[in-house]
Amino acid sequence: MPRIVIAGLIAVIVLFGCRTNMAPYEAGDAGNPRKVLIAGEHSEFKENVVSRVIETLGTEDWYFRIIGLDQLQEQETEQYGAILLVAAFRAGRLDERVTTYLSKDPMNPKTILFFTRGTEDPMPEKHKPDIQIDAVSSASKDTRVEKRARELVVLLEKRF
Repeated sequence: MPRIVIAGLIAVIVLFGCRTNMAPYEAGDAGNPRKVLIAGEHSEFKENVVSRVIETLGTEDWYFRIIGLDQLQEQETEQYGAILLVAAFRAGRLDERVTTYLSKDPMNPKTILFFTRGTEDPMPEKHKPDIQIDAVSSASKDTRVEKRARELVVLLEKRF
């Protein structure tokens, strides 16, 4: 029995203990008409996709503010025309910080979710997150950066 408990604790630490936030960053002029808040979890793949989105849209008419998912709850979001949540789908669940945020306004038309998961295979219905917003998912593969960035660019442009 103690081995099972120890194995369970190790699994929890591995799955959830390694979560880190994206580093705070701003791109563009805060006076620009198109403002996007990006709240995310750090991983090289996720940050490459976000960087490509910002590069594609540019900063002439766009303003991007990146924060960690841990800062999302206390962030004022009214000034933003789009909110991009960047997280992982682990052990059959979305990051709890995302689900907590979405529970406050589950159909917010400004919100877009980009989440990574272990495979590109279609997600079984029983595992699909119960969300009412636009979402893009991807395995964390470098060959997917461009395609996922393009999908997110289209969704962000629709918000303005």
